[in-house]
Amino acid sequence: MKKIAAFLSIICLFAFSAHAQRYAVIDSKYILDKIPEYKEAQTRLDQFSALWQQELDQKQAALDKTEAFALGGRPGTGKSVVCLWRHIRKYVTCTKRSLLLTYTKTLEHYLKLSASTKNQNAATNINRTLWWTSHPTLHKQYDEIIIDEGQDVFIDRYEIIKNHSNSISYGADEFQSLYLNRDQLNQLFSWFRSNFNNEEYTLTKNFRNSKEILLFTRSVFPNILIPQNAINEATVTNLKPIVKILGWDAEKELESIMSIINDFAG
Repeated sequence: MKKIAAFLSIICLFAFSAHAQRYAVIDSKYILDKIPEYKEAQTRLDQFSALWQQELDQKQAALDKTEAFALGGRPGTGKSVVCLWRHIRKYVTCTKRSLLLTYTKTLEHYLKLSASTKNQNAATNINRTLWWTSHPTLHKQYDEIIIDEGQDVFIDRYEIIKNHSNSISYGADEFQSLYLNRDQLNQLFSWFRSNFNNEEYTLTKNFRNSKEILLFTRSVFPNILIPQNAINEATVTNLKPIVKILGWDAEKELESIMSIINDFAG
């Protein structure tokens, strides 16, 4: 890198004379191409940029698509974020009326807070899948229903949801399910293919977990599949994961998680 800095310093100098100005035209790219460190760094940068562009293209395509989508991807790849922004956009642009369903109270709270900064109607139409499907008084017709964490929803709940919209989009990862066993998951994804004709998008870049967290998770939960390429591509922070024991109190869990989010938000 010192060699690169030296070359850059030299080529950036202008030669001036007391009576006349002299200009030198130097092909800096030719010089840099002769430096192995630069060529290696440029190659890695190009590869990284291509991966990021591919990931952004997938997210943008899912947001822009007018028909229903099926969004896949491992933990931390942004499925919930894409579902949220698709939902918000419909209310901001006044194009369609959608309902966003997620699984846990914590996620519902977080998604509502995020949506309320853009559009209050979008925030109002966010609910928990199990709660919404269990309370007929909440049922209305929607142009689209978007289901986040769809891998933890039983088929009978999807049957209820289908009655309230002709367009059902979902984000689901069969390896993240907490409540369905392998046979139930196979049945669910087979049911998806039989009942929906959604265009599929798969997200691959992990935006949430560092390499340290992924390694820790794999050691604690060895039966959960975490692809090696996801671990290799994760950001290295050199920080050890911090474990917080919260017990089974849902309110305390929500307070603790929001406290952590607020700490990082400043």
